[in-house]
Amino acid sequence: MNLISILKILIFILNPISAIIFQNTEIKTPKKICISKKNLNIKSNNIYKLIEKSELQRAIAKDFTIVDMKNKSYNLNDLKGKVVVINFWYTRCTPCIIKLDELNKIADKYSNKNVVFLAMTFENPKAVKKFLSRKKFKYNIVPNAQKVIDDYEINVYPTNLIIGKNSVIALSKRGLEPNIIKELDYTIEKLLKQD
Repeated sequence: MNLISILKILIFILNPISAIIFQNTEIKTPKKICISKKNLNIKSNNIYKLIEKSELQRAIAKDFTIVDMKNKSYNLNDLKGKVVVINFWYTRCTPCIIKLDELNKIADKYSNKNVVFLAMTFENPKAVKKFLSRKKFKYNIVPNAQKVIDDYEINVYPTNLIIGKNSVIALSKRGLEPNIIKELDYTIEKLLKQD
């Protein structure tokens, strides 16, 4: 059984649980869940083989136009020639928050490279601003991104995508994975070397 199949089974099992967990919160979309593979006991001696074999790769990324918290606009077509790293998250998702410090290190590492980091959430700017007053996130934060979330069919948080210079999805990872930072780093490095 491959990793994708295991995650699909988990999503199926956890969806009713997430509805119960989130029923008393202000989240308006109970289908959204956070997943951590910490308890799955999935181990791989070579995570790079897993990256290379991902079934979700090689799809053309859907175009989007978004505006971040600093009022800067991004259009995917305008970002051709750059590597685009997207983190789908929200402020009450514990697995989303766990890796923030490491995601910030990746953003710092590639800050002077041809890489754009976007963190998209369905939440409004007020909720995001309140969160960012307590916790730093060095990606370009995009609130009110529900249309992009729907277009990319995001229903598990966090989800990380890397889109190559030619607008092809090079990496798609859902849930909290122990090796996600290594996978992001490896994929970004590989894509930067491509013409």
